[in-house]
Amino acid sequence: MGGGGPAARSARSGGDTSSGWDARSVVTHLGRSGELWEPVPGLVALRGDALHLFRSIEAKLAALARAEGFPEWRLADGLGLDTLARARYFDSFPHWLTAAAHLSDDPAALESVARASDPAGAAAHALEPAAYALSPALCYHTYARLAGQTVDAVRMSAHGTCWRHEAEGVRALARGRSFTMRELVHVGSAEDVAQLVRNGAGWAVRLADELGLEHDIEPASDPFFAPTAEGRRALQRVKGLKHELRLDVGAGESVAAASFNDHESFFGECFDIRLADGGPAASGCVAFGVERWTLAFLVAHGPAAAGWPELGSCPEAGHEPAVPHGSAARDAPLEVRPAGLDAPLYVRHAAASDRGAWSVERDVAWDQIDGVLSLGQPELLGQLRDAALIESFHPVNLARLMRVFHDDVDAGVCFSLEAYEGFKHFHALRGYLDAVGHEPGITEEELVRIREGSHERDVQPGEAVEALVGFMLSEHLASYFFRRLAEQAREPVLADMLRLIAADEVRHAQAASDLIAKRIARDASIVPTVLDAATSFRHYGSEVVADVPVAMHGDEVAIRTFASRIERLCGVRLVDHMKKRL
Repeated sequence: MGGGGPAARSARSGGDTSSGWDARSVVTHLGRSGELWEPVPGLVALRGDALHLFRSIEAKLAALARAEGFPEWRLADGLGLDTLARARYFDSFPHWLTAAAHLSDDPAALESVARASDPAGAAAHALEPAAYALSPALCYHTYARLAGQTVDAVRMSAHGTCWRHEAEGVRALARGRSFTMRELVHVGSAEDVAQLVRNGAGWAVRLADELGLEHDIEPASDPFFAPTAEGRRALQRVKGLKHELRLDVGAGESVAAASFNDHESFFGECFDIRLADGGPAASGCVAFGVERWTLAFLVAHGPAAAGWPELGSCPEAGHEPAVPHGSAARDAPLEVRPAGLDAPLYVRHAAASDRGAWSVERDVAWDQIDGVLSLGQPELLGQLRDAALIESFHPVNLARLMRVFHDDVDAGVCFSLEAYEGFKHFHALRGYLDAVGHEPGITEEELVRIREGSHERDVQPGEAVEALVGFMLSEHLASYFFRRLAEQAREPVLADMLRLIAADEVRHAQAASDLIAKRIARDASIVPTVLDAATSFRHYGSEVVADVPVAMHGDEVAIRTFASRIERLCGVRLVDHMKKRL
């Protein structure tokens, strides 16, 4: 890669997402294999490996709730219509309501249905008015349970099915009329609620990193029903009350898989929930949509379980260990955990590295490599060789960054972790090329030669931000390169190994992004420098090979998320900045 900005497309990224998995192709594949079906549109059933994955994600979320000290509640499947009215649900979301009804008790009506030539149609016409609603969200149960009470701090977590009538755009796993939620709710002081929302974003990012999923956190608003919609949406955005974590599902699309919501005192006032000083309680919730996490994982790693990273044990959701009962557990104060967003950055990234750790010796099936199949893709192996050389350069490139960031403890830890993992990638890639007999082999002399003169290109203190931006974007695009190469690789052992490497690169890009965000928070005047560095981005691998390998050209998702990372950091669209420079 010679240099230039995103428009140059000369990064270590993938290609057209239609060649890999996207939401539509994943669902089609699962339907053909019999692992997914819809009894009616918008209602999804699963079995087999897809169900195992779904249950594993449920279990991870249940474990998260337990670890963060949120007692489990078993909720009813429905709510009284009067509860939703008290929550002003009908002012905001009447278009989503899904109600439960039963047949008339009139014997004549029941006999008419029983004898009808079209009993399904007759039953639909003989329904009584709905007596209650199916739960549109789990947090409403909390507010109804606490109505009229004085509280200090109440936390709960629940897992259940939510129902929302989607008039159009229903898509299996992405947008359903019923879907599975894990919610963590806090009712108490405004400060504790704000802490929950901040921590919740950290939990979601941690899970996405652990699962190897590309993610963005964005301000959001709810789809309020007109005519109050625009004002309420604007208020949510202006006050920063709602954010979403979005996950890539291929073909240039993403889905909101988690949300972090500060309700302020709205539900405290609606349900007369008070604090000890007599004021209304604040509330907030963190919500995870299990189907969407499942879909994003399948898009990232493919629907074949053999290609998935380790998921860990999979206890059935709803069979969590017992939690304490009584006021002591219910009213426990909100704790700030080391894994939350308020923990030192290096703690969070060290933990993410531990969770994603894999072994070249133990986790690569060296004895199962199909050399003949692998050698049938010589161009791909050539790209792999170049990638291995670039990974071997990590000790040089990261040593430069460590010198210029010597006074930043977070940066030192993150770079140390990445130096180890990057050289592990080289070790694995070189070992694979040697195992299949690819020529020419990588020699020690070649490794020394590509480092010659590198000491003359050190990073100066005034170039620190530019170097960090370049590293972040190089790692971001590397994650797409290895992910796309895994999609192209016909040899299964190689495909599995490339997915492991891609997941590491996601973490590396996120670590650099967090380091940049920390510096911007301390000194916003560096924003133009970050934008300029992104515009003139040059992959550090161009010091190693003449042309940085590209899995396929024109990867829209890789380029879009490249720009999205910069916009999220700077609050400015990269394209707008580039226009100003013209």
